[in-house]
Amino acid sequence: MRFFDYLWRDNDIKMTKGLSGKAAEDSVDHPVCPICSSGKVEPMPQHPEAALYRCRACSHAFSVPSSIASPETYSPEYFYEQHRRWFEHPNLPLFRSVLHFIPKGATVLDVGCGRGDFLRFAQKERPDLQLSGIDLSENESGDGIRFHTGEILSWETDERFDAIVSLAVIEHVDEVLLFVRRLKELTQGLSRR
Repeated sequence: MRFFDYLWRDNDIKMTKGLSGKAAEDSVDHPVCPICSSGKVEPMPQHPEAALYRCRACSHAFSVPSSIASPETYSPEYFYEQHRRWFEHPNLPLFRSVLHFIPKGATVLDVGCGRGDFLRFAQKERPDLQLSGIDLSENESGDGIRFHTGEILSWETDERFDAIVSLAVIEHVDEVLLFVRRLKELTQGLSRR
């Protein structure tokens, strides 16, 4: 994974550089990269549930949403059934790596925070941080972490954050460019510490 898969911080949003206004239309016959809009893509090994491609221009791997046989649903049991192993064995080295890039005293938003495992880890390791998370599933705020329930693209807030973390989320996002722009919007206007 690259840096942009882990952390979005004001003025460090490398993957949005040079993006045009609207993503090009794509289809299974003529896929277009949702990150850089390049049509220079190659099929990846066949997958039984979706058509997968890798962009030769930016190396992003993606699926064409219309090719997905059974789109994922996110019930309250999602974390305990679908991705039980991910939550039983969190990637602590990844969590530590992400925290390394976050400045002291920063305000942090974890987008797609799930059960809040990263935020709880961050609270223990870096009590100087002001932590918030947003997810489709409900979490109870407490222990210095504020949780919001909702979808990031439609979440109404005036808050802006020093750092935005989004782990294992982008592969679930249909409108990647809108997602990235929204994350950038939530960091806009901040100065570096």
